[in-house]
Amino acid sequence: MNQFIKPMSERIFTPYVLLWPFTPFAIWLLFFQSVNNQAWFLRINTYTSNYPDILWTGLSLFGNGWALFALTLPLLLVAPKNFYACLISGLCAALTSMWLKSWADTPRPAGIIDHQLFHLIDQPLLSNGMPSGHTMTAFTIAFAILYTIPKIQRSRWYWIILPAIAAGLSRIAVGAHWVEDVLIGSAVGMCCGLIGPLVINLVHSKYLALSAWPAKVVLLASIFCLYMLIFETLDFLMNRPIQNILALIILTTWMIIARQLIQNKNS
Repeated sequence: MNQFIKPMSERIFTPYVLLWPFTPFAIWLLFFQSVNNQAWFLRINTYTSNYPDILWTGLSLFGNGWALFALTLPLLLVAPKNFYACLISGLCAALTSMWLKSWADTPRPAGIIDHQLFHLIDQPLLSNGMPSGHTMTAFTIAFAILYTIPKIQRSRWYWIILPAIAAGLSRIAVGAHWVEDVLIGSAVGMCCGLIGPLVINLVHSKYLALSAWPAKVVLLASIFCLYMLIFETLDFLMNRPIQNILALIILTTWMIIARQLIQNKNS
């Protein structure tokens, strides 16, 4: 047997977990198609416009891949299994999102509705709406973390879905997506989020150590992530202060990892 793979020691989840993605998909089928979709978008977008724009642009970062990479990087120190589950699921979500957007090729709200009729933050996005990539990414990471946690402890961590819901809502608030884009994005994201836990549960723990080659690859990727946070704008210009905080998280994680590796080498 391949040394990289270990036998499945326990069932991570039962088939009932598929009720999670089925729920938003069923809601979309029942309520948010055609004219209802536009009416609900305008209703939600108008209501959320009563709150500061920076709230919604900041919440959108919970669905940005680079921001989530920085946020989850400390897990490499304390819960590497969770981190790698997020990484695997996140890559699956990125590829799936690109394919679905290209295949569906649906217009966004700004491509159909007069910009004066709804609240639009920053430059309008016109095409490739379905599914919402940010919503998809947010739910992917939430479910990857949630279902890597042992079942006996999982009930205390269901709150981790709330930031994903907030990220989905923010995409309507900033005028970037229809309600149906968010619902489908959440459903597909939940499915992608289950792939990482399944895969990582088969990997031997020695490959999750800081000294193993996967961690070295991750640290190299974090250099590019740091560049993106410092020199590029993630979604909205007003997110720059948050990007600086995320950059500090990466730098701090690097320092802690370096200290641990030095201590391990000297011991």
